[in-house]
Amino acid sequence: MVVELGNLSFPVLPESITVIKEGNGGIYRLLDGEEISYAAKGGRKKISFSGFFPKTVSSEYCTQIEEHIEKGDVLSFSAFGGSYPISLFVTVSSFSVTERAGEEGVSFSLTLAEHREKSLSGRQTGDRLAAAGAVRQEEEKKEESVILYTVKKGDTLWAIAKQYLGDGSRYPEIASDNLIQNPNLIFPGQEVRIRIC
Repeated sequence: MVVELGNLSFPVLPESITVIKEGNGGIYRLLDGEEISYAAKGGRKKISFSGFFPKTVSSEYCTQIEEHIEKGDVLSFSAFGGSYPISLFVTVSSFSVTERAGEEGVSFSLTLAEHREKSLSGRQTGDRLAAAGAVRQEEEKKEESVILYTVKKGDTLWAIAKQYLGDGSRYPEIASDNLIQNPNLIFPGQEVRIRIC
């Protein structure tokens, strides 16, 4: 298995990686106190795992992850070679480090949140709910024109660009947006973001 976060390749593989896909529903609260729940398209994935950084890389890796948190960087995350390949853009939600006496390195825990580009739209409560005095608890988020495509066996970036962008020669745009250094190396199960212009 290979696990990478941005330009960091984890030298010691985590024993397990947990992926949680959350729902994205919410609640309208009416003025009389009654609540109405609603469903929306799936929420973001959260990924968590623990591992070990050997002494040779621990200082460098910990510093880089902390800098990514400070800057709010969006990073590529991939885990390949297992039964559940993962490839998506993430931000670091939490990072903790534990140093134990006698160990040549540090243990860490990392939680990542899937990143999707969103823009806020105005409140969209609808006439019926507005008339009933509904108060929206969250602002609606409007998806930009971005497609998340899951790579299938035999796919190439050229073919994906031709299908979604109308021109195979635009494959470098997809490679660049997804931080794919070698456009000839994509994997089944990998998610790529395609900006439709």
